[in-house]
Amino acid sequence: MSQRGQSLPTLEHASTVLNNAVQAIGGPHAQWTCAEEPESGYDQVNRRNVSYSRWKVIIITGAHQRTLSNEAHLDRAIGQRMACTSALYELDRQYPEMKFAEKLGLNSTARG
Repeated sequence: MSQRGQSLPTLEHASTVLNNAVQAIGGPHAQWTCAEEPESGYDQVNRRNVSYSRWKVIIITGAHQRTLSNEAHLDRAIGQRMACTSALYELDRQYPEMKFAEKLGLNSTARG
């Protein structure tokens, strides 16, 4: 993952901010979920097989569903937080007029 800015400090904060952003876009009934997909791979540095999780943030607005982020990490909490933060950056890119990153004090990706 490339560095796009600062991470949100905690998973709880990231979840709260993402929930507010999704409802601002999709209305009060809009929802999101952070889905875990267990995977495994080979760690070339330590030369061993490792298990990790891929986290996808999916938003549901009405009959529509879309994936906003797809992040992988060995640590579950960090992976979830990265996925939530990445989803917020993606919403900021898609809806620059909402200024999600600016409101959060994060670097915006929408204005290059």
